[in-house]
Amino acid sequence: MTPIRFIRQHVFRLTQTEFAALAGVRQSSVSRWESGGPLDSIDMLHIRNAAFARSLPWNDSWFFDVPAAREDGVDDAAIEVGCRVASPESVQHAADEAAS
Repeated sequence: MTPIRFIRQHVFRLTQTEFAALAGVRQSSVSRWESGGPLDSIDMLHIRNAAFARSLPWNDSWFFDVPAAREDGVDDAAIEVGCRVASPESVQHAADEAAS
């Protein structure tokens, strides 16, 4: 499984067509990425921002490596919030709430 297929299927849980709409590309681009074609940094940014907007677990390393499955079969990547990369907005929001 390619990293982008992992992201689409296990993080977003979308079809190629739905994922393409989210990333602002055509379905054929998603198919090409999943076949090993290059994914540029702008597309990565759109996908990352979409994960944050949906409050999905996120780790930028998923663009490069598919997480290893646990022995018990639980899909860590779909449930592990501890490795989520905080967005600047969420950090500011947390700081504002702590100050009030």
